[in-house]
Parts: sequence; C-alpha cells; structure tokens
Amino acid sequence: MKAFWVSPQGKTTDVPITHIQSIIDKPTYFGLTKDEVRSEYEKYGEKVGTEGEARGKIMTALMKRGWIRIRHIPRQDKWTVQTYQFGVKEKNNTWDWLQWALKRNIANRYADVNILIIKSSRVIASSFSEMARGRKIFENLFKRHHKEEIKLMELVKSSELNESGLSRIWKHNELHDCGAMTAWRRARDCGTGDVYKKEENQKRNKSLLAKLMSAGYSVTKLRGKYPEGKEVLMENSFFIVDKDDTEMLFDDLKKFGVMFEQDSILFVPKGAISDKGIKAFLYGTNRCSNNFLSYGQKSLFDKGKFGKSSKIYTSYVNGRPFIFEDIEEEMVAPASGMGVWAMHEVAKKDWTEI
Repeated sequence: MKAFWVSPQGKTTDVPITHIQSIIDKPTYFGLTKDEVRSEYEKYGEKVGTEGEARGKIMTALMKRGWIRIRHIPRQDKWTVQTYQFGVKEKNNTWDWLQWALKRNIANRYADVNILIIKSSRVIASSFSEMARGRKIFENLFKRHHKEEIKLMELVKSSELNESGLSRIWKHNELHDCGAMTAWRRARDCGTGDVYKKEENQKRNKSLLAKLMSAGYSVTKLRGKYPEGKEVLMENSFFIVDKDDTEMLFDDLKKFGVMFEQDSILFVPKGAISDKGIKAFLYGTNRCSNNFLSYGQKSLFDKGKFGKSSKIYTSYVNGRPFIFEDIEEEMVAPASGMGVWAMHEVAKKDWTEI
C-alpha cells in the first residue's frame, strides 16, 4: 500500500510501513521526542507501536500542526487525504502533492480521492482527473463544499443542537443514513438473569465495533447514561454512518441488535435531522416481554425528541430514556494489512471467543 506524510512545509515523505511507525522511527522529523511518544502510549497503557488510542491521539496532534496523512487503498484504487482543517496551507500542500503524484505516475489519473477533514467531520469526494483539470477547478471544488458546510451549520443551529462534538456528528445525516446502538447489556435472559461483568460488556462492544468497521461503516464512540433505580448508569455506544451509501445499514443494525440482545436500535434515515418529513425511529430487536417495543415495532421520533444542548434521546431501558451526551472518539480503521486482517478475524468471532 502506498502511503505518505506531507509536512506543513509541503515536503512529501514516503511511509514504508505505517504512518505511526514512521513517527516512532524518526520522532524528531515530526517535531517530537522519543519520550513524548512513549509517554502518550503509557497514558493509555498500550505498547509502543500498537494501533490503539495513543496512535490516534499522536497523529491527530500532528495534523493539528499542519501535517497531512495520505494513503492508497489498492482494492478500491482510492486515495484518502486526511487533514485536521482545510485552510490555505493545507489546500496548497494538497494541490502540490496531487501534481507531484501525477507527474511521477504514483497515482492513476482516474482514481478517486477522498479528503477527510477532522475538525469539521467532512469528507470531500473527488478524483485525480477532476482535480488535475486546473487550479481554478480545484479551488471551485472546495468553495462548493464550503457552501455545503455553511448550510449544514445553519441546519444544526435550527435543530436546537449546538456546536458540540455530538452536534457535529449529526451533520453526517444530511448526506448519509446514520444509526446508533451498543452491545452493552445489563443482564442475561431479558435482563432477569446473571449480570454481565464489565469485562464481558467490553468484549461485546469490541466484537460489535469490529463487525461494523469490517462492513465499511464510519464509527464514533459515544458515552451515554440511563437511570436504573437510584443509580445513573453509564454505557458505551456507537454512532454509525453509512459513508459509502450501501443502503445496508438498517439491515445490519437489526441483525446486530438481535445478535447482542438489544431492546432496540436507532436508525436515522438520510435527512431526518433536518426535519424534511423523514423520521428517525427506534426499532425493536428482541422478543422479551419486558421490552417497551415489540420485535420489529417502530417508535418514530419527532424533531423534539432530539433534545436540547445536544442531548439526544435515542433509546429506552425499562421505559426510561437513554441519552447520548458525549463523544469519546472517532474510530480509525487499521492502517496496515495485518491490522485489517486482525479486525476481520475478530469480526468473524463470537464475543465470547475474544
């Protein structure tokens, strides 16, 4: 797989193994020290070089400084250009790299290019052939997407959602089907049996995450809560985006909802957040007698149920609202072939085998 780092000064560096390994091997080139890299991994209890949370934090910090991460996906002949924001410097460096890659026949002129902008959670889809038509065409491409970004920001504001991390992920719904679910479960046998241990629920969520990402969905970890007696219990969940528009998300969420004994899953059809007459809904995914939704029953959400201050009521536990409040992080697919293979292997397994 071809991969590169582009520095804030516009210099392109080849990535022979993985992006994070290049940083580990030559930290000073990236403005870091070995101790800083090691400290970040220690913070998350991870071995240096593993593709976990520390990897994402380190690379995001570099992209905030202007570094651009580029990689090629051979199976789809698609390139991804990942940047924290898309200011003048990032645009210039991206344009220069595109010309550099074409002149050296590194990229197929007709290959697709997706520019992933972390700060605004936006994906700008184009191709080398479109971008290579000239600098003016290149600039107009991003002006068009900038107008779309402004439109989405106005949309979010009118929906009583503020510009928190949670409101930003809802912007995806203007372009794609979205959903939310978890594999977390309080107890077996419709909630009346043995209580699941924390470690078991973590395995269940790990299994669900692998299945979602192996299917090609974009996944963001969320933090939620619901009342249980006098306690307020916290739960880890996932916000899922059908970024490739496969139209399979609803079917997959139903399948995983049944697999992980969930009372319901949330499905948000494209455009539902803008209140265009399209309704988000909960869908019952088990046959427990104490479930507030019957199996296969829908509970439509009107706009008001998306709540204020970005608190979005998306499910119920024993008839009480479950509220997503905070974003943990956007999950990043493995960058190496072995990492992708491992993810798919985990996805094939039952959670008890993890």
